[in-house]
Amino acid sequence: MDPNFFYKDYYNKPDWWFKFRYDTQYKVKSALYALEKIKFNCKNKNIFEFGFGSGELLLSFQDSNGISGVEISAIAVEKIINKAANKEIREYMFKLADNKNIYSYSKSAFDLVIASHVIEHLEDTEEFITQIRYLLNDEGIVLIQIPINENFKDPKHVHSFTSISLSQKFQKSGFKTLFIEENEYLYHIVEELYFSNEGKRWSLFDNIKRIIFNITLSWMPYNFIEKLENIYKYINSKKPRQAVLIFQKRELL
Repeated sequence: MDPNFFYKDYYNKPDWWFKFRYDTQYKVKSALYALEKIKFNCKNKNIFEFGFGSGELLLSFQDSNGISGVEISAIAVEKIINKAANKEIREYMFKLADNKNIYSYSKSAFDLVIASHVIEHLEDTEEFITQIRYLLNDEGIVLIQIPINENFKDPKHVHSFTSISLSQKFQKSGFKTLFIEENEYLYHIVEELYFSNEGKRWSLFDNIKRIIFNITLSWMPYNFIEKLENIYKYINSKKPRQAVLIFQKRELL
């Protein structure tokens, strides 16, 4: 199946749509929070992202960083190139996702590699980890975000991981685990808002609730969201829906 099938219209949406989209902004904020927790200095670094999508995360880093990445959508690649040029980013290089394209980047060129909700889509996860090792410099780090405890089967997901299973997988490939956090308890509200009445016509009130939820949560600082999630999971005994993991490259024995 053409990988663009699911996303052919997705990245044609205007920039504001991603700015006010809860799940997009949550991924960005939780990733930046994780980097802050391990005291990663996000200045004058070379950063690479697999599946950068709308570019919200990559473009949130300071202009002093070099940013690169691959994406299956030609539209997304074109749009992020234009955005990076307008921001006068120090250095950037974006390409269509292809195994050969990864090895066209310089070996050990990056301080940080990011893959947000990517690995569960890939058939060959071993090759993916090999590509990460190829891109990272000595003791470089990789930040991975994955869905966990899914209530609905996503046809685009060919693998299912837990924090433990993914951590073990990377450790066997010569990485050290630096950080693990399970979060996004509020995604249960997303399921209630969007999927609980699937197949039924949305009312005006339903749409208003969704708009308020997305706007409020997309602009709320992560530490506030974290407090809300702690209250929500205590009241509802819900499971986390995302895991954020950071690994450091080590020399293979």
